[in-house]
Amino acid sequence: GAIRSYLQRHDKQISPEKSDLYMEIVVFWQTYNGEQKRLVERLSEWLPRMQLWACDDVLKQFLSLCDQLQKEDASQDSLKKGFGKLIMEIRKDMGYRNRGLKSSYFDM
Repeated sequence: GAIRSYLQRHDKQISPEKSDLYMEIVVFWQTYNGEQKRLVERLSEWLPRMQLWACDDVLKQFLSLCDQLQKEDASQDSLKKGFGKLIMEIRKDMGYRNRGLKSSYFDM
């Protein structure tokens, strides 16, 4: 059973479209300068591809981040936390377990 579980986790094929999308998100976050208008534009650009390629947990976190931006009181701290959680979910979808990692490690 343990071997089958291991193989299921590591046999997952990641589509090039998904990995490209996830890379765009991570690279964007590394260069994000706090301009919410730019963030809103990018999230709306990514939405169709996220709906098509992202796993359920990644899509839920992505939509949560979009909802945060709709609120007028979306602080930079809450956006950082939301992006940190999104990156953690992306890593899980890519097959990583995130052992010992916290979403705050990705709060740029």
